[in-house]
Amino acid sequence: MLRTLQASAWALLLIVPGRSVAFDSRWTSGLSVTTERLTGETAVNGTRFRIDRATGRDVRLLAERILDDWQRESGVDHVMPSSAGEWRLFSRIHRGESEVVQWRGVGSVGELLWSSMDLLHLDRPPQNDLPLPTDCTWSPPVHGSVQKGAFIQSTGSCPGDVPKVAARFRRLLRSSGWTTREATGPVLRAERSGHRVQIMLMKASLPTASPTADVVILELRASAP
Repeated sequence: MLRTLQASAWALLLIVPGRSVAFDSRWTSGLSVTTERLTGETAVNGTRFRIDRATGRDVRLLAERILDDWQRESGVDHVMPSSAGEWRLFSRIHRGESEVVQWRGVGSVGELLWSSMDLLHLDRPPQNDLPLPTDCTWSPPVHGSVQKGAFIQSTGSCPGDVPKVAARFRRLLRSSGWTTREATGPVLRAERSGHRVQIMLMKASLPTASPTADVVILELRASAP
């Protein structure tokens, strides 16, 4: 879960920093940390999640306070510690939420991420305005709201090298009534009825038997006035 959340939140630059009260004051009181929410209302394949962040010299103490609280609430045996590279982690499932805290660093460069996924509520993912090619392989969509609008992110891989796949998407955009903009490198942009789409293409990151392009499609929809 954690890798999926991080990739969704960071790689597509949908982060919307802002002061957050998500960290309980019992955890942050007297500590030198700065907190912010990294995601808006976001869902992966209909499952809602959020990511909150803390930075500063006292993130280790913050992690210890959260861990103590979770062990009291859920029981020591129900909070699972682990590590991954330079990150230290602990996780639990509590009151219908899957939660992960991970932290790293010392001194002023310390960083802590708290990820929470709602397991009890499932949103119906919205339909893509741009039909997705059926010969491509697609991952579950990421969707949500950001800056008074909605977004849908689709990621996948399509057969063919980047220029050929880009040409196919240009034809698809035009046949679907989208107005295309000047392409910027491997990025295609288009608009239709107040909606915007951005298609990012790159050579497949993993070895494949035949030419393949990785594709990330980001649709942005303005909210109704």
